[in-house]
Amino acid sequence: MEPDVKIDAFLAAKRGIRAPLDVAHSALLVIDMQGYQVSGDGAIAKFFGTFAPGVLDYFAKRVTDVVVPWITSLIAAFREARLPVLFTRYASNRPDLKDYPPNIQMFNNFLSF
Repeated sequence: MEPDVKIDAFLAAKRGIRAPLDVAHSALLVIDMQGYQVSGDGAIAKFFGTFAPGVLDYFAKRVTDVVVPWITSLIAAFREARLPVLFTRYASNRPDLKDYPPNIQMFNNFLSF
């Protein structure tokens, strides 16, 4: 089976999606999958857990049980097809983290106490 057909089959099986891929113009972009954002013990979960313990438990379990395996399968299929796989990383360029948006600074300041 050709790699692009394999990716189409993967998408169709997962969600009933039938979206033919234009392999020459395709890439996989993985966004915001850092522990800070999605981990059950990451900064955001700790922040919200302070006000409502367990509020993000379902989210963290869903990320672990569904999202990560699905992304892992997509990465494998794209790499097998020799298609680009790109990852974003949300990070500061300054040691004092002052280039973060105010909402992220709030999480970091809250968690540093």
